[in-house]
Amino acid sequence: MWLPLTLVMALTLFMPFMEIVPTSGSIASAVIALFAASLLTRDGVLALFSLGLLSILPVAIYYWV
Repeated sequence: MWLPLTLVMALTLFMPFMEIVPTSGSIASAVIALFAASLLTRDGVLALFSLGLLSILPVAIYYWV
């Protein structure tokens, strides 16, 4: 449980710097909402999918900018 929460915290701390690219903050918020939905529904496949997106998103935006 610590790894996903750490990734969510890191992504939220990184979000103000992502506002340089206009839609990157919205994409990050959607990924966090997807992860929250996976926690509420206790769906492991959705949690793994959103965990993958959570770990890839900051790196992808860093290399995109």
